[in-house]
Amino acid sequence: MITDAQFDDLLRALLDGDESRSTLSQLASALEGNPERIRRYVALREMDALLTADLGLGKAGYSGEPDAESSTAGEGKIVAFPRLTWALALAACVALSAAITAFFLNRPNGNAAGSGQAVAVLIDGEDARWEGSAEPKFFGTQVLENEPMKIESGVVRLALRGGAGIAIEGPAEVKLVSSEEAQVTYGRVSAYAPEEAIGFKITTPEIEITDLGTRFATNVSQTGQTEVHVFEGEVAVKGRQNSGEDSREILTGGAARRFERGGQTRQAIAIDPALFVEPPALEQLLATSGEMKPVITIEDESGEGAHVYRPGVIASHVFSGFEGEIDGLGAGTGFGNSHWRGQRPFTHLIAVPGLLSEHPDYTGRSSFLLLRGRNSAEPFVVNRVGRRLAEPLPDEFFFSVRGQYRGLDEDDFFCMWLGDTDREDSSHSREPNMGILKGKFFGRLELERTVELDGAAPGERFLLVAHYARDPEPDGVEAVTLWVNPGASGANGMLPEPVGTVTRPLSEPGTHTFRYLGLRMGKYTEVTDELVIDHVTVAETFEAAVSPLAK
Repeated sequence: MITDAQFDDLLRALLDGDESRSTLSQLASALEGNPERIRRYVALREMDALLTADLGLGKAGYSGEPDAESSTAGEGKIVAFPRLTWALALAACVALSAAITAFFLNRPNGNAAGSGQAVAVLIDGEDARWEGSAEPKFFGTQVLENEPMKIESGVVRLALRGGAGIAIEGPAEVKLVSSEEAQVTYGRVSAYAPEEAIGFKITTPEIEITDLGTRFATNVSQTGQTEVHVFEGEVAVKGRQNSGEDSREILTGGAARRFERGGQTRQAIAIDPALFVEPPALEQLLATSGEMKPVITIEDESGEGAHVYRPGVIASHVFSGFEGEIDGLGAGTGFGNSHWRGQRPFTHLIAVPGLLSEHPDYTGRSSFLLLRGRNSAEPFVVNRVGRRLAEPLPDEFFFSVRGQYRGLDEDDFFCMWLGDTDREDSSHSREPNMGILKGKFFGRLELERTVELDGAAPGERFLLVAHYARDPEPDGVEAVTLWVNPGASGANGMLPEPVGTVTRPLSEPGTHTFRYLGLRMGKYTEVTDELVIDHVTVAETFEAAVSPLAK
């Protein structure tokens, strides 16, 4: 029997880089049946991952070698820091944070044309489509002085060097004339200006809005008509045609006005917070470090993956605990020359015996994928992982996910998604996905076409299965059918009773070609939440999708 002192010695050896079979075997024995040791082990492995992270200087969220099949593979150089002692690592993280922020805000911008001064940086986005750009703009992209920004749809959030933050919802045309002023031609823009950004200004064709320490928003029509909504604090508003003090009006929290004719005509209206998206949070503005996010790289010594040999399986990954499983190219089945990409360090492969599934076919399983909740200081909208499939999925298939959500409350959300892109700012809102939303299990084709079942509980182990089918004849429809914790098929291959089915005409907008599979947490997820994933599977049959899969 391994004593607590011996267990501590094993932990120290592991954190010093000893991952030999002997050490790992002794750890497994020491952890078995001891919840307190398991908690200590998981916490230390996560902390070690944070303190020994590499810093990727490439596009946000990418690490390692470029994916030969993917057009969005990372192109940046990886700068690796040697393994440090705990005290040195912590000191290095503190010192680096300030240096990274300064470097990030002042480095040359490789994505924007022209040679103007950088006045803002992109820190967040949701399904943003930029006019004239087929490629997404990644987190960390700098915006230059007087650089035109036309957003066709979606949302982008910017941190200005003057200290304010704005969110732009397309369609919109906005230009930053300085680090303290935004010019809105049309569109909806919400702003948050902390104390150090007092004096931040937004101009529209009708008026000039000056922040006096507040949260406010403006809605500018294509004809220039302007609405101002003040949620907190105060703003000063002046007409563009009459810039004298007699045209200046102070609006306080809870007030809203509509302005026309250069600000000469104004009308009180009802304030409407639901009309606007949230501006950047204070944590994001304080912690702006763009694409400089920690990246964990796991060396793959074995070169072996968790291959699934089962008839009917199209793609599957059972997280089985070998080194390099997340970043390696050989793990899983049906993914070809690709690896998992995720927001690090909030994604981990954790090896803990017997922690997840009690199914007899899982005897000896040693690990799972762990996604942490979203840290509001991090400049991305959600925590996600994704992977490119070797081949596009067929017109009909089943997909499943087995896991556990710890810390579930009414604001939480997670889903397994299938789509045609793994863009970091995609919400996958018009693509097949399933998961948990506000205490309900759900499956959907899009937000408006969802089937739900009450009863999701914190810490509950679940199996979600969905069937996707696309039939161009006779009327051209697609459908998603959902099962929650189903049993095996019944007599004569009859499927268990599903929760329900949703359909959508193929003529309506949506994604019908699926090349990527992934998981994502919600934007309001607490950082203490944990999504534990045992496996994800796409299969030709229900049986292949629900059966526990071994290595």
